[in-house]
Amino acid sequence: MARRIHLLPPEYKTSVRPVTAEDRHFALCRELEYLRSEIKRLKGINSFKNEMLLYMARLLEDQLREPEPLTFERVKRLISQLKGAVDRERGGLSE
Repeated sequence: MARRIHLLPPEYKTSVRPVTAEDRHFALCRELEYLRSEIKRLKGINSFKNEMLLYMARLLEDQLREPEPLTFERVKRLISQLKGAVDRERGGLSE
């Protein structure tokens, strides 16, 4: 017997129990809308992570080129900037 693959998270509940073909169509459209929004959210997270990785790579390259060592205050300021960027990406909510 074939197993069903569930793409939606277990907490997701459809608002309509399909009875007719129209109800089933409506339920599938709602699920498609949810999946599209989830794809958009994940793409945003992916792009944010890529930007942060490139930023850190540039920062490390710059530090390797400079003859002066990185000061503790500069490290604290950079960490604070990264935390701020993560908080903004999460909508201003810190954990």
